[in-house]
Amino acid sequence: MALIQRLHMTQYGTTLEQIGKIAMAQRENALNNPQALLREPMSLQDYLNSRMISDPIRLFDCVMPCSGAECVILASEEKAKQITDKLVYLVTDAERSHYQVANMLPDKTTFGMKVVGERIFPEVKHEEI
Repeated sequence: MALIQRLHMTQYGTTLEQIGKIAMAQRENALNNPQALLREPMSLQDYLNSRMISDPIRLFDCVMPCSGAECVILASEEKAKQITDKLVYLVTDAERSHYQVANMLPDKTTFGMKVVGERIFPEVKHEEI
């Protein structure tokens, strides 16, 4: 992954500061979750000073080992109203499975999520995300 991230930085001019903002946003979201494992604020300086794992990947770019699960339950509006008063409406969906090994991809910086994003985002208003 470090080689792919470095290639992305070279091709698109992505900076460590921009990548650090991703880790900072994830940490900021964790502050709102009482069950989050990491609940301390993180500054850009914290990110940039974190231990290098494999240049340019730093400690806060890595997934913390933990056990967890997630689930999405789809139900009719009628059934959902019997369960909760906080309904969420599905606006669009897409899925992309990616079976190619990274070194076989024609563009090493583009994975399946790019294809999904190009399909989904034009269908949704910003405030619906």
